[in-house]
Amino acid sequence: MDEQVKLFAQVNEKTKRSFSARKTQLNAKSIGLMASMAQFEIVDPINGNVISMDDLNAYDYKPDVVYEVRRVTEKQTDEFHPVANINEFQDLPYHRKKISLSGRDLLLFLLPGSPRSPKDLKAEHFSAMDAICYHFGGPLDEADIEDVAGHQCVICPWHRYPIALDTGESFLKTVNGHQSKGVKQRIHTVKLESDGTLAIKLNLDGKIDSDHYACMGIFKFAQQKTPPKNVHSKIGAAKEAPQVEFSTWLLEDLDQISPDTYVMNFRSQVPRKLSIPVGHHLRFRIPNREGGHVTREYTPIAHHANGFQLLVKTYDVGIFSEFFRGIQVGDTLEVENVPMGRFTYNFNEYRALGMIAAGSGITPMFQIIKAALSNRQDRTKIHLVFANRRRDDILLKSQLDGFARENPNRFKVLYLLSQV
Repeated sequence: MDEQVKLFAQVNEKTKRSFSARKTQLNAKSIGLMASMAQFEIVDPINGNVISMDDLNAYDYKPDVVYEVRRVTEKQTDEFHPVANINEFQDLPYHRKKISLSGRDLLLFLLPGSPRSPKDLKAEHFSAMDAICYHFGGPLDEADIEDVAGHQCVICPWHRYPIALDTGESFLKTVNGHQSKGVKQRIHTVKLESDGTLAIKLNLDGKIDSDHYACMGIFKFAQQKTPPKNVHSKIGAAKEAPQVEFSTWLLEDLDQISPDTYVMNFRSQVPRKLSIPVGHHLRFRIPNREGGHVTREYTPIAHHANGFQLLVKTYDVGIFSEFFRGIQVGDTLEVENVPMGRFTYNFNEYRALGMIAAGSGITPMFQIIKAALSNRQDRTKIHLVFANRRRDDILLKSQLDGFARENPNRFKVLYLLSQV
């Protein structure tokens, strides 16, 4: 309703820093938004009822009534809440389920590599996590899952932050590998009952970064898949990302070079000149199951005037991995018309370049190496350190070895393996 109502907040020394309202005039929507963001609850003085999180915005507030707003004190309990059945997960998108529990947005994951038969599943094959990325509010419901620093990590689609599904740690990529930033995302306990029921116990001890977004009810009103500019202000007023134009490209041929890796060549369906500065990448867009779109960035390993070549490594779980595993010659892909990137390689700008890459992170390096060595006027020397788990995991090895043989004075590569 639009009528103005009075709001009274109980504020003590502990809470006044995060919620400073004493008496003010707010509309009903603002009351609900403030309560959900600050983890407060509202009490109706007429009947004494506590207005639930689900009803905060839709509640029938009465004009000229003083509503008490009090801070919700989250306490650790031993109570498990049934939320799903193991038989559901074979048909769920990306083997995960959205859950709202006690006003908190969660995701329940069936971990990659788990047994396919429900009768073989155990509680440790599942992970329950706060559903919104701690860093900037990115939705994790369609995020890819990758191995990072020995953990299965969900990768935030907005800023590519990896978050461990077993510990909630976030990792920072450094020259020495991935380093833990500590626990940033709250992980909750999962129990599997004998009848196949999955139950979750909320773990609420201490303060963790993901708490900031977990109780905002984002599942209910925020479905955008690109980061808004002002998400750190009132999330209900978050702006859409700037509108960009996409064009359609046709898959011309496909080569599967390993069980999970593909080289794909795309060409334009209409006369179009493609110009990608060396060091830049492209943004791709595919539809999701909710009628919207999701985007990811990939670096072409080669391009020409009317097309480009991608090296794509797929994973067990993830909307783009699922898309690329099913793509066939003749299918199309939407590409943003303007290439992206902060680094541009210019011929002879540097005397020498040192590169460190791991796994599929070779693609931006390969793009630069190929462009530099293809220009006989360029004298830049390049040294690449390329880390992988096993010898069979080394992507583009034959091409890199060929570059080294043909350009012994300009290019050298050192391979590092963590498993021999």
